[in-house]
Amino acid sequence: METKTVTEKELSSYIKATKKALVCKNAKTKQMLADLVNDILCYCEENPNSTFEDIKKHFGEPNTVAEEFSIGFDDNYIKKYKFAQFFKIAVIAILTAILLFIGTLTVVIVANNRRAAAFDFDVEIKYNEVIE
Repeated sequence: METKTVTEKELSSYIKATKKALVCKNAKTKQMLADLVNDILCYCEENPNSTFEDIKKHFGEPNTVAEEFSIGFDDNYIKKYKFAQFFKIAVIAILTAILLFIGTLTVVIVANNRRAAAFDFDVEIKYNEVIE
């Protein structure tokens, strides 16, 4: 039976899944991901016939790798990071809602002004003069 070696796409998806599972994104995590990539590449060089399953067995699932890395973070830091992420999302959502409201209001005002302007041009005023 032929063994399938690891593809670059599989490694890329593994790294992306690990990055996504990380609690915090900062310089430490970037360094950790770089070290992980380096370790995986070294493992593949030492074991040229290794499969993607072998890599997952050796290093662990992406969620497990991320959990092990986040053990080194202080709980207070993680709480602050999660709050900052929530705050960023909330601000973006509020700004988007405000922009949608302003855009809708502008469309309504312009449409009403066009109707009012069209109405003014269609009205004919007739004067009846009464001469006595």
